[in-house]
Amino acid sequence: MNLPTKTRINFVLSALVLSVLFSACEMSFDVDVNTSTPVVYTLNIEDVTNSSMTLYGELSDDGNDEIDELGFFYNTSGDINESNSSKVVCQQDSVIFSTQITKLEKGTIYYVAAFAQNDAGLSIGTTKEVATVQYEYGSYTDSRDENVYRTVEIGNQTWMAQNFAYLPELRSDNTVYTSNPNYFVLGYDGNSVDEAKATENYKNLGVLYNYYALESIVPAGWRIPTKEDWEELATYVGDENGSSSSYDDKWPEIGNLLKDNQAWGGEYSNAYGLSVLPSNFIDADGTVFDTNIFTYFWSSSDDEYNKIFAALIQKHQDNIWLRGVSKKLSGSIRLIKE
Repeated sequence: MNLPTKTRINFVLSALVLSVLFSACEMSFDVDVNTSTPVVYTLNIEDVTNSSMTLYGELSDDGNDEIDELGFFYNTSGDINESNSSKVVCQQDSVIFSTQITKLEKGTIYYVAAFAQNDAGLSIGTTKEVATVQYEYGSYTDSRDENVYRTVEIGNQTWMAQNFAYLPELRSDNTVYTSNPNYFVLGYDGNSVDEAKATENYKNLGVLYNYYALESIVPAGWRIPTKEDWEELATYVGDENGSSSSYDDKWPEIGNLLKDNQAWGGEYSNAYGLSVLPSNFIDADGTVFDTNIFTYFWSSSDDEYNKIFAALIQKHQDNIWLRGVSKKLSGSIRLIKE
């Protein structure tokens, strides 16, 4: 079809205008939004146990892009990055996100950092350091006197983590009864149970008992540990620390792992929460050993010489020693759960 020249020119111009407008429209759809990597913060670490902890993070800025993934990296070496860490992914329900991580090693330092990722890249928040607890305390209340005791699980055993302190009556420190129950509070010479209970020695160290007092003082659900119970404790602690062998009923290094952190005048780990104190003892002849370098804990097991095995822990020795002692000696008690 032959169009007039003027018409053809107008048609070409219209086509060019439409082409420019169409290109402009295309360009308007292709303009990129200014995106960047997310901004993420590592917040609190709470509810730390010997095997778990709860982590909190904050997505402060998504970088004007959809978040592909967010959560936490953690490891035990520090210097957190994607390649050297375990990763846990969280749901993004709000700006604050959280999760619980489990199956952790007890008494171990972990390094934790929140992360978030979009198409622009990966962002990792500040690294935080937290240690899982070595042990967790429970509690037991003796209904007879309302004394509350910390308890701790060590292996398959549950121990009282404080010296027993049930006190039905008193004897003075220098009075020894051969075959009757003895109850002593170090440093107190009177006969008032209430006065004795008000002393610091009672509050911190509990009561010293002779063998003849043991059967009548134990609350239901608990018992005096046997020699085998003490051996199981020492073996468990030794196995975990590479020192399980014993010689002549002595377990090297185990005593130091059970001692209270500060009470012995040195730095000890109290690694299992048993918190052994230098609670001293009264010998069979009535001699009071209050030099803060000994602790005797009763067992319920006899030896071949009609003595009773007791667990001895000393300031200047690193071991725990199960040795036979006179039934007249007065020592401390750590009960074990039945």
